[in-house]
Amino acid sequence: MPTPSTAGRRHPGLSAQDHRLIRAFNKPGNRLRRLFGEFLGTYLLVLAAAGADVVNTATHGGIGHTAMVMAPALTIIAVVLFIGPISGAHLNPAVTRAFALRRDFPWRRVSGYVLTQAAGAMLASATLLAVFGHHGTDGMTVPGPEFTDYQALILEVVLTAGLVSTILAVASGAQNVGALSAFGIAAYIVMAGLWAGPVSGASMNRGKVAWS
Repeated sequence: MPTPSTAGRRHPGLSAQDHRLIRAFNKPGNRLRRLFGEFLGTYLLVLAAAGADVVNTATHGGIGHTAMVMAPALTIIAVVLFIGPISGAHLNPAVTRAFALRRDFPWRRVSGYVLTQAAGAMLASATLLAVFGHHGTDGMTVPGPEFTDYQALILEVVLTAGLVSTILAVASGAQNVGALSAFGIAAYIVMAGLWAGPVSGASMNRGKVAWS
C-alpha cells in the first residue's frame, strides 16, 4: 500500500500515463513488472558504464574520458524516462535501501530489488566479456594509478552519499520518474565523473563494483 508520504501526491510535469503507473507501483500483482524493469535498467546502465571503459581501452583511448562519463549519464536519462514509472529505476542497492529508510519503499521488497540489480549487472558484464573479450580492467572500478585504495574508497563513499541525496531530492516517493529526476541524476553523474573518475572510477554503485 502507498505510504502516508506518497499517497495522493501529485507530481508536476508528469503525464497522465505516468501518474497511472505511479499509482500502480505498489500493487502486488505488478511485482514481476517491477523486478524486470529494475533488471533491464541495471543491465543497460552497467552495459553503458563498463562498456565505455572497455571500448576506450580496446581503441587505445578512442572515445576519451568525457564520452566515458556521458555514456552512463545519458543512459540514466533514457532509463528513468521509460522504466522509472514501472520499477522506480533505483538501479543501485544504496538507492533502494535509502528509499526504504525514508519509508517510501517496503523493506520486504528490498532483497528482491538488490538481487535483481546484481543479476542485471552480472549479465551486462557477461555480455561485454562475450563481445569484446578481456581488455584492461574489463570495465571494473579500480583506483587510478596515482591514488591509493583508501583515497578511492573515501571518495566513493562521499560521491555515493551525494548521489543518493540527489535522488531522494528529485524522486517522487520511491520512484525516479519524469524529466526532473532524469536530468537531475544525470547531471550529478556527469559532475562526479568528470573530476573524480580518474581517482576512483566514480562508480557510486556497489552492484557495478561487485559484478563488473
